[in-house]
Amino acid sequence: MNRFQSSLPLVRQLAEELSGRGVRWCHRGSNGALERPSAGLQDFDLLVWRLDAQRFIEILQRLRFKEARPVAARDLPGAVHYYGYDGQADRIVRVHARFQPVFEDDATKNQRMQIERAFLHQRVQPAVSSETSAEVEFIVFVCQMLVKYATWYAILPAQRGSLSRGEREELEHLEKHSDRSRTLEIFERQFACLPARHFDEWVAALRTGSSRRRRFRAGREVRAAQRIQARRRGLAGRRLGLWRRVAWELPWHWGRRGRMGLVSGGELIALVGADGAGKSSAVDALYDWLSPHLRVARIHMGKPRWSWSTFPIKATLKLLRHHSGLRGRWRSPASPPSREERGGFGQLIWHTVTARDRYRAYQRARRLAARGALVLCDRFPLPDIESMDGRRARRLSPAWRPWPVRMLIDLEERYYAAIDPPELLIVMRVHPDVALRRRPEDPEDRVRQRALEVLEVDGTAMGAHLVDASLPMREVHRELKSWIWARL
Repeated sequence: MNRFQSSLPLVRQLAEELSGRGVRWCHRGSNGALERPSAGLQDFDLLVWRLDAQRFIEILQRLRFKEARPVAARDLPGAVHYYGYDGQADRIVRVHARFQPVFEDDATKNQRMQIERAFLHQRVQPAVSSETSAEVEFIVFVCQMLVKYATWYAILPAQRGSLSRGEREELEHLEKHSDRSRTLEIFERQFACLPARHFDEWVAALRTGSSRRRRFRAGREVRAAQRIQARRRGLAGRRLGLWRRVAWELPWHWGRRGRMGLVSGGELIALVGADGAGKSSAVDALYDWLSPHLRVARIHMGKPRWSWSTFPIKATLKLLRHHSGLRGRWRSPASPPSREERGGFGQLIWHTVTARDRYRAYQRARRLAARGALVLCDRFPLPDIESMDGRRARRLSPAWRPWPVRMLIDLEERYYAAIDPPELLIVMRVHPDVALRRRPEDPEDRVRQRALEVLEVDGTAMGAHLVDASLPMREVHRELKSWIWARL
């Protein structure tokens, strides 16, 4: 337990819970590098006795860990992935646990190896320690590196075949801290069909300067010794590995590698508020917080991208705006336009096509959420907040509504009516004086009006979480993270 005294509070609590419930487990990574996962800087790669799997998962859920899944091609049987948030340290703790270890080249994960008993043979009774013997680690590491690098479909396409610097250091560390006679004894027990001299050849094949031919032969011996436990037959596994190595490097596959999706599904998370409330910086902070671990997208609903159908219309209107003497008519009025302002028919068109762009951005957000992504929306059209992103066309004077105007007003109404509220809504409220200090370049009347409108919003009726955005941004961001994580 002393290895976890300097860890994150959530990590210490997890270790205490596992010990208290008698869960048999060990850390599959380097015992010398256990400090990095304990500090939330690296994944916890755990091996858990499968009879304790239910208790292990119950503990993670009680500590508010969230289960996630990779894309289908990277999912493995007997593996679970959980993410927890340590609010005190503002870190995400990543736990990847396996009940039946499977490893292979990154593109296939084809080789099953029954090492649970070898790793956990000292855990017949529940124990507190998370470490396993260096000899077992040494054998497993050598086998894993050979099947990862010593295959023709791993070496040829990407010109790989040699260990990285960190892996070479790990090999030297394990060899130095392993007892040779005990290592060979465990090897002969695990690979009964091979003499002990094969292990020495495997280790030599991984050293710097070893030929690819020698390394390939050692990798073939490892796969042959464990062939009966392979997930796929030899040729099928090699074909799949070659295909994935090529396909996963294509541009359309970039951004999908390594990203997890929550088992609970995707959600829309919208942040609304007045000018100066810090919405955009909060969205950026949340994205930087979640995107290294989960599938996350961010969409600006206040300033949506122009679609192909609205681009020529908006481009023409902007051109006319800058080359006519009617710039004042293009500003969105705070009240219904006067008789002199009723000639701004271009404003009506602009508001209508903007509503269409927001609707299309909303469609895209819903599609991403349906695929399991968390979608962060910067601003969102709401009935109670119309000064920023709400319905604008209907604010024209009722006396000036010929049929083209009525048609455009009805069209804008239909677009906004089709936008349903998000699953998680955050309203960032800020006092008008604070908003003016943060946005001195904006018109004072507009900033003050928008801040007052947001302050009057009934968050309870909207099911929103109200945040005092007048506080320092660091405190606001930490509050948002804690609230969002509790509801994912």
